Amino acid sequence: ILTAQSERNANSTTIDVAAVDSGILEFSDMHVLELYGEEILRDMQRVGRELFTTNFVANDILKISGQGARNKITGWTNTGAVKQVGTIAVPPARRPVNLYCAVDPVVVRIMHRTTQFKDFFIQRWHSCKECKTENLFNAKYYTGENPPICKSCGRAFPEWAAS
Repeated sequence: ILTAQSERNANSTTIDVAAVDSGILEFSDMHVLELYGEEILRDMQRVGRELFTTNFVANDILKISGQGARNKITGWTNTGAVKQVGTIAVPPARRPVNLYCAVDPVVVRIMHRTTQFKDFFIQRWHSCKECKTENLFNAKYYTGENPPICKSCGRAFPEWAAS
């Protein structure tokens, strides 16, 4: 963050929001590369949202077979970048499909790198009322049948649970 601010204005006595965002994105890129590798970094950026299904990855993003998408997602899950968080019924399929979520906050930030820093946190920062863990997710992707689940304690966020 300090380097980003210095590059923006070396004489500044304050740190602006753009420098904070630039520094976080730079750190996130390096973190994802070190932990998960270039292929996962590239794939996560292409997926572009933290909640997804195998069919979404196969048909809408990577344009590969269902088995190919399952293999990719298994690799992402094995690294810890992604976690299965439930299932969802997607018509016309008769069986529910697995629902996956990017659980590493820096992966989520990389996925949404074009979203302004302030908007990113306003839209995605949620604290679990049970264990107080901070979670990053976009509530618009969840329904009452599939409420968001805390990445730490596994409890559903009650404000999204079906009544």
